[in-house]
Amino acid sequence: TYQTLVERVTTASSGHLRHIGVGGVEEGLGSVSKVKDWYSGGVIAGFIDLPFALIFLGLVAYIGGELVAIPLAVWLITLGIVWLSSIRVKSLSEEASQDEQERKAFLILLSQTIQGIKRQAVESRIFNQFKSLNNVRS
Repeated sequence: TYQTLVERVTTASSGHLRHIGVGGVEEGLGSVSKVKDWYSGGVIAGFIDLPFALIFLGLVAYIGGELVAIPLAVWLITLGIVWLSSIRVKSLSEEASQDEQERKAFLILLSQTIQGIKRQAVESRIFNQFKSLNNVRS
């Protein structure tokens, strides 16, 4: 996956990379490991638990008959709550990711042009711009 990602970054047009920004590219590279950790941890653990949950429901149905509707209802309600919450969390995480990309791009640009900033004595303007980026995050 990393090889494919690096190939795509190196073959992308410079205009597209400028649009994404340095922070966006760096964030994308860091996200690969996060996705791999997520898939290797939570999703697989959920699939491992699924047969045991079905066995549990089968036993409840065998012993209690119609009482199996109670855990089914609780699971469906929980599933609905988690699904609705995940929609909100996804939008919030996308906003936070965008803000983080802008902040990282600014810091990388700052580190690349720090000598020019010092020469022109515009540190206060740069600091105010950085503060405004951080206020967006808060």
